[in-house]
Amino acid sequence: MKQGFEKYIPFVPLKRPRRSWPDKELKQAPVWCSVDLRDGNQALVDPMNVEEKLEFFHTLVDIGVKEIEVGFPSASEVEYDFCRTLIEGGHIPDDVTIQVLVQARPHLITRTFEAIEGAKHVIFHFYNSTSTLQRKVVFHTDVQGVKQIAVDAAELIYDMAQPVIASGMDLRYEYSPESFMGTEMDYAVEICQAVIEAIHVTPEKKIILNLPTTVENCMPNYFADELEYFISKLPSRDSAIISLHPHNDRGCGVATAEMGLLAGAERIEATLFGGRLTTTIEYYNRYTRDMLLNNPLAISSGFTGFDDNVGSMMNQGFEASFRGVIFERENFHWDATAMVSLNRNKVKEITSSQDVINYGSMVIEVGKPIYTFYMSKSAGVSPITGRQLYYAYYQYGVDENGAMVTERCPEYVTDNVGLASLSKYYYGSRQALFSGSFASNFTIF
Repeated sequence: MKQGFEKYIPFVPLKRPRRSWPDKELKQAPVWCSVDLRDGNQALVDPMNVEEKLEFFHTLVDIGVKEIEVGFPSASEVEYDFCRTLIEGGHIPDDVTIQVLVQARPHLITRTFEAIEGAKHVIFHFYNSTSTLQRKVVFHTDVQGVKQIAVDAAELIYDMAQPVIASGMDLRYEYSPESFMGTEMDYAVEICQAVIEAIHVTPEKKIILNLPTTVENCMPNYFADELEYFISKLPSRDSAIISLHPHNDRGCGVATAEMGLLAGAERIEATLFGGRLTTTIEYYNRYTRDMLLNNPLAISSGFTGFDDNVGSMMNQGFEASFRGVIFERENFHWDATAMVSLNRNKVKEITSSQDVINYGSMVIEVGKPIYTFYMSKSAGVSPITGRQLYYAYYQYGVDENGAMVTERCPEYVTDNVGLASLSKYYYGSRQALFSGSFASNFTIF
């Protein structure tokens, strides 16, 4: 049996005696397209449902992402329903473009056009594999055969797009020669140029040519050589935006992206942490009116209290969850989830006749968190008498009629429990500022 290093044919790098990309500098950020909802989602052990995808979409919008691949509408009902939910529910801001992915197959293309009906800004992303291996094993054809698949799809998409564009949709095209790294560069140029011509793009209405490292089969510098060569040979370079879609099989995804930008790329499609770490963060700012709480009564009434709509309150905070894959092998999976929440609230109004609702050791008072502790403040123990000491700001006095009264005074220390019970202090809410949980999951297949 052969050793591992003898099993596989080594990668043959492209000869570039006059490469120029190593001498260039990155002076501006690329266009960023998030593919978390599609490529990232399919990397999860438990893919997201429509509600989870919607929450993730709003998070991406909130952090400023302007191009978001929302899924593969023709692949499943969840993907299709999510696309329709975004459009029909008005969730897509006017300055955000959604992207949909589809194989270069007629019935899937038709289904995808149905999914995007009514959207304002759409990138229609279609692909087919062009690599040497997949031409041989999957398609059982040659370069002309896979080129014809791409051209037929481009022509169909162009024809179906015209009435959609006439209706007012801002529709852009994107094409990916899947397994670009495994495709001979001259053939990759030939196929992409044929797509450009079939779909009738211009320098004013450019196509996105997305060049994925579907399987990382070489080092990032070799990929940069391929990319620089591809761009230099593409006849209609001025009608194309060069995009990258780096995978991370060898752990070189970031390096591939950076070197690809040096080689001439202008756009990147990527996920946050490649699906190994997923996060959900929700911020809320809620105003609650007519709080239904117990309104206490004097003991002499024979009742402890009654439920009443006593006021209004503002709740602010965030909830976050983090799920990460710690270790994964063919027959073993280990992930962990952490959740944390922070909440701050403040009573804005009390509608009863009282300014303060007193529950003994806690109060509800305007301007304070709900259920704020309100009680005597310990000052330790007297070293002489051993009695409990308290801070107080009331003392006994005598009025003009000679009657004993209590009157406010500067703070002092006393062992008088009665005066201490009159001199109460705020200690914050009984509700924790932070709460959280942690869970770890092991799966053996």
